[in-house]
Amino acid sequence: MPSVGWRSRGSNEILPGMTAPKTQPVLYIQPIGCEGPGLIEQTRPDTIPLTMCRPAIGHPIPDDPSDYSAIVCLGGPMGVYETDKHPWIEPLIHLVSESIHKQVPCMGICFGSQILAAAAGAKVAPSGIKEIGWERIHLTDEGREDTLFAEFPREIEVFHWHGDRWELPEGATLLASSMKCDHQIFRLGAKHFGFQCHLEVTSTDPSYWAQAYLDELNSSEGVPTTQQIEKQTKEYHPHLAIQAQNVFRSFWELVTD
Repeated sequence: MPSVGWRSRGSNEILPGMTAPKTQPVLYIQPIGCEGPGLIEQTRPDTIPLTMCRPAIGHPIPDDPSDYSAIVCLGGPMGVYETDKHPWIEPLIHLVSESIHKQVPCMGICFGSQILAAAAGAKVAPSGIKEIGWERIHLTDEGREDTLFAEFPREIEVFHWHGDRWELPEGATLLASSMKCDHQIFRLGAKHFGFQCHLEVTSTDPSYWAQAYLDELNSSEGVPTTQQIEKQTKEYHPHLAIQAQNVFRSFWELVTD
């Protein structure tokens, strides 16, 4: 499987040994190399530097979210309950839990949304259904009123790749659902957002993942083929990219506000 499927678009990644800038960086948690921040990174303001943490290759999970302007926890094939296989999951849940208490903005994507839900005390477990490929989500009434989705269509095809599902955390607001998974997007407070679906994908990510996760694709029922994923990506991604970029720009505005 590829080790890294993306590169930061600028030269402002903070590497070990570098002096930290005055503006606090965003912390990207990347559980697996092939799932990068995609459109999130493409919309990151130049004024916000980034720090990358890849726990699967030994990067330690930071202790204090206050060192960062925001935390973005990306996707991966692991489950939040697989702490024996991935001992870094518990420290990650602790970090995100601290971000809730300290009101440090956080966005969780797929596995990252499950981390956010678990950090807020909600149950995460296999749903019994694999939701893979392009499927439509629809905003709830609360989702249509949320500032992140001010220009977002009520219904739109987005990309999915998951088999787990989070319960809605206490005090959270459900913003979107789909036919196969009723819990797609939630907001906790004003600064924490969980996306079960993948709004962040680039035009090449779906086909790239189909190859990286080919064994799962071939062994799952009711999912598209690699050829169908490629065809649907060409059809649906251009529209999604425009809408998703608006969502992520709104998130960055929240971070810099």
